[in-house]
Amino acid sequence: MKVLPATLRMLLAAVLAQGAATQPLNAATPFSPTIQETLQAAQARGEFNGVALIAEHGEIVHAAAYGTVGAAREELLGIGHRFNIGSIAKEFSAVAVMQLRERELLSLDDPILRFLPDLPEWAGKVTVRHLLDYTSGVPDMSWRTIKSDADAYADIRRFSALQFPPGTQYAYTYNNVMLRQFIVEKITGTSFNDYVRQRIFKPCGMKHALLNAPPDAPLLARAFNGDRKEDSTDMPVTGVAYITAFDLFDWTNCLHGNRIVTRASLRLLGRSFEPKNGALGYTVWDGERLIAHSHDGQSRNFEALMRSDLPAGRTIILLSNSKRQNLQQIADAIEAR
Repeated sequence: MKVLPATLRMLLAAVLAQGAATQPLNAATPFSPTIQETLQAAQARGEFNGVALIAEHGEIVHAAAYGTVGAAREELLGIGHRFNIGSIAKEFSAVAVMQLRERELLSLDDPILRFLPDLPEWAGKVTVRHLLDYTSGVPDMSWRTIKSDADAYADIRRFSALQFPPGTQYAYTYNNVMLRQFIVEKITGTSFNDYVRQRIFKPCGMKHALLNAPPDAPLLARAFNGDRKEDSTDMPVTGVAYITAFDLFDWTNCLHGNRIVTRASLRLLGRSFEPKNGALGYTVWDGERLIAHSHDGQSRNFEALMRSDLPAGRTIILLSNSKRQNLQQIADAIEAR
């Protein structure tokens, strides 16, 4: 496949850097005709509205936008638009925890009561490791009543018991993520969002990533359903990430290249309560070597997929603002080309 020309990559960088002052580049020149054919066909069938980025051996071979920014048909998406990446953003809290471990500010075997002493007695049985593995037994967040991080913490404090003994079962509940974030804030004395901006986004070069983006932020995709009705934009808790496909590509390179945490930390994050996903989503290892990493996320009608085959040197990133729950199938079709 033809690699993205250096001059065009410079143009794309300039478009992104100018932000609100510049209209996003629409439907970038198809760098791979075969991939373009697959994605255009998916768009024509109403199966894909979003941005795709495919890279091989560290070089972008295809980057293009398909469809509209929101429900309005005349406002076209550009490759510089930001999307809510849903559960993929949970990797940031997991990596933040491992960074604190590397600085010897916590141990994965520490009970979370050490950092959050006003939690009930059950917190003495839940460890930091349990939060990473989604095996804590902490019940899920009451999304209908939570309006802020303070509400979320107060709700956790009201739990009188765990769903199961920690480490014995798997439950993919969001309070595992919230408790990670609260621990990061307690140890560092800074807000979780500020920590991520400084300790994760900045060193990884994710210049256009936003956390809890306001509705009027520039180049923000708006999610809509099959009836072209746009979602509400309210975000009750922190840690919600809106990023570009280029930012997500930078993140995978940073993480897989051990630039943000050590190789040993990455291996610990790759643990999972079989056969469920762990802190990084789905990972495959050859001993201590990461060979595959895939993570998908959804938030209302936003949908995102990051899939990396490290031995093959291939990364596929698909971001959609009109969920069809088919990004895995689209990625399969791209890989089959």
